[in-house]
Amino acid sequence: MIAAWVIGALLPAALEIEGPPCRPPWFDEAQLLGLLALETSSTAVERLILESPDCATAPHTIRVRWVRPAFPDRERLVPLAELDERVRLRVLALVIAEMFADPGLLPAPTPPVVQGRPTPPAVEAPRAPVGHLSLSLRHFPSGATTLYGGRIGYWPLRDLFPLGVELGLETGANQGGLGRARVLLASVAIRSELRWERQGWAVSLGPRVEAGAAFISGQAERSDVRPRSVRDLVILSDLSARLAVGLAPELWLIAEVALGWALRGLAGTAAELDLVGVFGPYGGMNLGVAAAW
Repeated sequence: MIAAWVIGALLPAALEIEGPPCRPPWFDEAQLLGLLALETSSTAVERLILESPDCATAPHTIRVRWVRPAFPDRERLVPLAELDERVRLRVLALVIAEMFADPGLLPAPTPPVVQGRPTPPAVEAPRAPVGHLSLSLRHFPSGATTLYGGRIGYWPLRDLFPLGVELGLETGANQGGLGRARVLLASVAIRSELRWERQGWAVSLGPRVEAGAAFISGQAERSDVRPRSVRDLVILSDLSARLAVGLAPELWLIAEVALGWALRGLAGTAAELDLVGVFGPYGGMNLGVAAAW
């Protein structure tokens, strides 16, 4: 005969007996529930069945079967005949507690849903400029000549070679005792630079070699002075430093200073007294914008 005890739930637990009573004298329902309350705090038991497979010949052997919907049944045979009657119920409670504590017997817990803050969109860093447009100022102290104008630059292969091309157009005038001299310089330059970039700004340093046509035209203020104009090829070389500040991913504000020397210059004289032109040392500065595309 098989006797079954069904525990519907634990903590609190209710013990129900199915079928004809066939339980050993040492089995006590209330005491077993108390032991289970000490050994486990699980409330995940859907159905726990205690059976005596053979009440006649082996009344002290208990089969523990755990029945859960949507899960395979788990069972364990617990022989208690060789144990003292005073510890049999305790050992049975321990076996049941071990079944509850086995992770393989319990469904995996559902991880909590964490409501995190939305990830802010990534801010695109400004790209290295490949073209620029700037206003320029350049002063030649030996000729007391200051030129104003503009420059436009382009870096066709910036990612491969740090070489750029610039076109410039500058003009200026010098007033002397014998008249007025106007200077015009149209040039093309090749420049290279080393560039150090940080988040939102960049610094560059490099040489520039410039060649162009310079024109000097005079306007005499005295009748005994005969004005004339001269023109010639000039070659300039300088070292420039540039600071670029990113305004947008494709737009930079640039400021540049340069110090150089006219390798081949052009000078104009008036009665060999006033000397003007593009020659000797010079310094300059540019301010403008650069763009990347």
